[in-house]
Amino acid sequence: MVWEEMSDPTTLEALACNEGLAIAMDYNILKVCIASDCQEVIMGIATIPKCRCLVVLNDINIRSHHFVRAEFRHESWDLNVDAHKLAKFVCTLSEGRHAWLLNPPGFIETHVNLTSHE
Repeated sequence: MVWEEMSDPTTLEALACNEGLAIAMDYNILKVCIASDCQEVIMGIATIPKCRCLVVLNDINIRSHHFVRAEFRHESWDLNVDAHKLAKFVCTLSEGRHAWLLNPPGFIETHVNLTSHE
């Protein structure tokens, strides 16, 4: 997702986590694990502190209740290389939603499994 005029890294990371939940809901996936290298967002999802991305964290909290299991995990930057490559790439795209479910850009090495298991 590309948002025009949005540059706060923490808010963008929270929006990305929220978008991940939205996509999982669209595909009727019941169990999700969202990984982020932003400890502030991961901790904020659990505690909902008063911060600049409060509204997004509240939305994540509400959406997460639609799943059988929704896990939010902190991963260090070096384990999340594909996400950083993708983040740099989307900065070149126009505003809006961009998704590559079957054919991700060639530099992406890790593929997402969108198989829904009930």
